[in-house]
Amino acid sequence: MYHIMPNNRVAVRRGGCLSLKPRHASGRGRRAWLAAASVILMYAALAAQPVASAPRLGWTAAKIVIRPGNNDTRGYAATAFQGHAYVVDLTDAHAGGNSTSQIWFSTNRSGHWVRSLVAQVPDDPDQNGALTPQITVVPASDHVVIAVTDDTASGAKLLSFSNQSGSWQPLALPLGSGSGAIHDAMAPALAAHGSTVALAFNATYVDTTAVCSQQEGNIFLSALTDGDSTWSQPRNVTQDYCKPGLFGQHPVLAYSPSGILYMLYQYTGDPNSLNQLRLRSGTLAANTEEVIEPAPAAGNWGLNGQPGFYALAFDEQGAPQVVYWLGGGGSSIPGRLMYAVRSPGGWQRTVLHQAPKVAVDTDVVPLAPAIAIGDTGITVAYVGTANYPLGGESSQAVYLLHATGGGWRAPANVTRSAHSDSLPLLASSAGRMQLLMVRDGVDYLYARQLPFPQIVERLTGTGVSPAYAAHQPVILAGSVAPASRPETVHVCLQHKLSVMHWGTCQSQGARTAIQAQAGQFTYTQGSLPAGQYRLRVAVSQTDDHLSGVGAWREFMVH
Repeated sequence: MYHIMPNNRVAVRRGGCLSLKPRHASGRGRRAWLAAASVILMYAALAAQPVASAPRLGWTAAKIVIRPGNNDTRGYAATAFQGHAYVVDLTDAHAGGNSTSQIWFSTNRSGHWVRSLVAQVPDDPDQNGALTPQITVVPASDHVVIAVTDDTASGAKLLSFSNQSGSWQPLALPLGSGSGAIHDAMAPALAAHGSTVALAFNATYVDTTAVCSQQEGNIFLSALTDGDSTWSQPRNVTQDYCKPGLFGQHPVLAYSPSGILYMLYQYTGDPNSLNQLRLRSGTLAANTEEVIEPAPAAGNWGLNGQPGFYALAFDEQGAPQVVYWLGGGGSSIPGRLMYAVRSPGGWQRTVLHQAPKVAVDTDVVPLAPAIAIGDTGITVAYVGTANYPLGGESSQAVYLLHATGGGWRAPANVTRSAHSDSLPLLASSAGRMQLLMVRDGVDYLYARQLPFPQIVERLTGTGVSPAYAAHQPVILAGSVAPASRPETVHVCLQHKLSVMHWGTCQSQGARTAIQAQAGQFTYTQGSLPAGQYRLRVAVSQTDDHLSGVGAWREFMVH
């Protein structure tokens, strides 16, 4: 999403989230499943390998940026565009015995986080209300499009909104009537490229032949041109599955860097069995279909039929790369985190991580794997546990796996806290990764990659460095890149006390020099007693770079 773009999930885009009810579920069972399966995915894409000229990047500390204020959260989705994050989250408000779903939009595009209310949707009694949010940014205009599923007594409905008019307005989705009418629309997926937004969703529809009637395994595709208020008439892109017992479910949409539309989804002949993972592109016709993970074979490995178990990204050449979760046919088989990439010989699959046991010992939690590609290579995020049963209190943590030309590194726990962190979303914007996650099921955390500062400095003055007379000023001048304005440079001056010991920084630990212009600084030290000294500068984290320190510059005063 972030370039993930705006597009939706991928190289330049993307982000999303989806959820779908199982075909056999109905009533409260179906609604409970919908609520439990509310999962968000974020996708992205840019360069698959590190760029040699790119600055060295590091991660900022993960900080809470959104506090909904209660435990009635229903999920979130996120994307990024031009280096900024865009988030949609759902909360549940209660008043007078009634429940209302609140749809919120947050972004840091102004330099600080701002959260605003998009819409309030009254919930039907005994229903789950709004679920499965999705968000994308239109690259041509920076307009935002949001979609959610509204679980109602008459079936799931698809709601969507855009701020293209300057305020949040609903977008109409023509579902038709009579023969061909679409019902129970759910599990949305969004993607954007140029001035076009694509929307995919699962639904049933009325067929004159009755072959496909009431089958919830159809995937429909619609489009929105930036500035319009109505989606195009949806078309069934899995018409070839329109026969009893075949299902295409839980779509994920993404555009490649060149603008080719891709749809990642599950295929099954039985929604209660382990499924295949398939990919379509371009027109999304059947003749473009590729099988990424085939039908369960030895060991009964396969997708388990729920959304949120796979994510998609592209490298700068447009090659699709997928991360997904495989479960076993029985509880005795631990899960696997898989990575697949298209090659001339077909899809090559790699086991990134396999839980050593079924329920303990850094198991992979079967939810929300995410993938992004940027200047530092490929990064995959997933949720794992540390010596607690799956689903145990305060047991979950977010792990990152990273790959460059040298292969995959061991997973790293990026949260390292006593909290339960989950639902990671990854994106890449302008080659840099961005990460969001949920803490304790309520608060939303954000971290991103920034370059380490490049600090260059030199000693000058009326003396000849590195030696000065007691009455001569010592001038330290230099630059910081990337440049921030305004920015304060902290200067540490130390006096050498003995062969092995230096004194503390003068002036209570630090002196400061305000930059005369962005990236440039000058610091002047007045007369000093005779002795040996050294100076070093440090800068704090800004929106342009991480914190860092320069090299020590030693000098003598005679």
